[in-house]
Amino acid sequence: MSTDNFGDKLKTLLQARAISIRKCSEQTGIDKGTISRIINGKRKANIQHLKKFASCLDIPLIELLHAAGYSIHADEARGISDMHTSMEEIQQILKASNLYHNHLSTTAIEQ
Repeated sequence: MSTDNFGDKLKTLLQARAISIRKCSEQTGIDKGTISRIINGKRKANIQHLKKFASCLDIPLIELLHAAGYSIHADEARGISDMHTSMEEIQQILKASNLYHNHLSTTAIEQ
């Protein structure tokens, strides 16, 4: 599936589960406008978006990765998931210490 069709897949998955964009936004923490732009093909979903969508829709992350055009094997997807879990834990610690600046990213972690 090409990335152009990811928005259609996301829309179909949301409709099949009777989840509105607003409800999806509440459950994922992703802005409603961002979800709308992803559905309309005006923005590409990043890995963090896909992880949150997978959780909200209760489907495997790997399915959304492939649908969004990421060619990742199952064991690589598990590593991505583990890395994002670690990032979330780091963010929580930094927030609790008042050291969080909202700029923590995978790139920053890798550096």
